[in-house]
Amino acid sequence: TSSVALSSQDFSSLLGVYESMPLCRWDMVMLPAFNQVLNVFQPMYTHMFESILAKDKPWYYVHVQTPGGATNLGNPDYALKVGTKAPMVGVLMQI
Repeated sequence: TSSVALSSQDFSSLLGVYESMPLCRWDMVMLPAFNQVLNVFQPMYTHMFESILAKDKPWYYVHVQTPGGATNLGNPDYALKVGTKAPMVGVLMQI
């Protein structure tokens, strides 16, 4: 038998794991397999989407429906940690 050494990134790619994915936390529900038109006006998300679109395809980001949306980004009660009010499940979105 032969063995091939894989980097953690190659291994994650084989498993379908995405690391360091851009993240949006809006107060609206987005479902898989639906098309939506977004009006992006918050500066941090405008920058995020411009950065995504400046790269080669595929363009992906993750949406996590968060109560209060962007207003709770700095709220420690909604920090992305286990035990907070922040949801830990999101939807992979493609632009």
